[in-house]
Amino acid sequence: MRPGVYIHIPFCENKCPYCSFLVFEKNKISKFENIKIKYARALKTHLKLWKDKLNINQVRTIYFGWGTPLTLGEENLIDITQYVLEIFDPDQIEEISIELNPSPHQKVLKFIKKFNQYFKNIFRIRYSIGIQSLQPEVLKLAWRDYNFISVSTFLRELRNLKQQNNVINLDFIAFGIPRSSNKKDLSKFRHPTYIKFFTDLANSSFVDSFSLYFLELFAWSLWYKYLKQNKLDIKDEDSWEEFNYLKQIITQAGYSRYEVSNFSTSGKESIHNLIYWNLEPYIALWVWWAWFLPQQNGTWIRWENIKNIYEYINIISNDSEEAFSKATKQEVVSHQDLLFEEFFLRLRTKWGIKDIRKYTPILQSSRESKIKELATQDLINYAPPALKLTDKGMDLSNEVITLLTS
Repeated sequence: MRPGVYIHIPFCENKCPYCSFLVFEKNKISKFENIKIKYARALKTHLKLWKDKLNINQVRTIYFGWGTPLTLGEENLIDITQYVLEIFDPDQIEEISIELNPSPHQKVLKFIKKFNQYFKNIFRIRYSIGIQSLQPEVLKLAWRDYNFISVSTFLRELRNLKQQNNVINLDFIAFGIPRSSNKKDLSKFRHPTYIKFFTDLANSSFVDSFSLYFLELFAWSLWYKYLKQNKLDIKDEDSWEEFNYLKQIITQAGYSRYEVSNFSTSGKESIHNLIYWNLEPYIALWVWWAWFLPQQNGTWIRWENIKNIYEYINIISNDSEEAFSKATKQEVVSHQDLLFEEFFLRLRTKWGIKDIRKYTPILQSSRESKIKELATQDLINYAPPALKLTDKGMDLSNEVITLLTS
């Protein structure tokens, strides 16, 4: 087994109002510098415990994500990465991914330059930059501490740092918040200057992939609360309109939609994310799920890590099998749940389902008529036994999956 490694960095300078993730704001944690050092040590210890538990010497990918990884400090990120390369075979690592923001841009660029120098022999280093929007109204409303000018400056300088083993991914969110003027046409979501800039990015050879998300607000985000209190005017139809507008620019520039929210040039897909979507094994450090396939009986085990960061640090610091057991709980996943998880994840990709007959236990008895109906609506391509979503179907993937499985 050669799993991926997800390293959860739960710190942010400030939590975005639309964010529903469990993150800790730097300015609201007492003795933050001390906590982040202890947390970085705990991550290394936990990784070693996983290595011993699974008796493995190889991993496929390393992914730093969730909050703002650079908040942990460039030294800690480099140190953790070096540790992974020490305890696992570095020649077997296919990709290191790091989520970054475009601000403060000199600090971020300095880190990228340094990280590139340290790990120049790694097959692929993927930098995923969370730009989210170029629109001033949105950036202000979303508490982002940068603007169009600083983003364009950042990307120009990043282009000069890009080396052969780098993959650059840009994250955008279709917020669906119109500009204060010009609301009667598609450009209501972008000033012509920003539209041209986005289009030029898509048509450049600099950007390897885009992640484009439709805005979804969940109960534990501030914007969800504002929406329920009528303090925020965001409509799903506006978000979809912006999503499709930006998607059209990306696909016309030649990027392939390889997953519902992800587009790439050939061969530049996220290797780590494909591990999730293909339901392959991965290790997750701290708050996340991890899946493994035990050798003895072929059943899948789902592992859940402890959710309190202070408890996590204190328990893992003991560096023992007992510490691993206290920090990580497990459950056997039922065959039914595993089938649904696999069906849901694989159908979201451009490769789709190779043989739908495998999923008979979770599909509706009337699935044949449902499939015909979906095909007529241009939501799926069905060449029995293979089934794939069309581009339109990807936009409505949750509805399609619900129709087939509920």
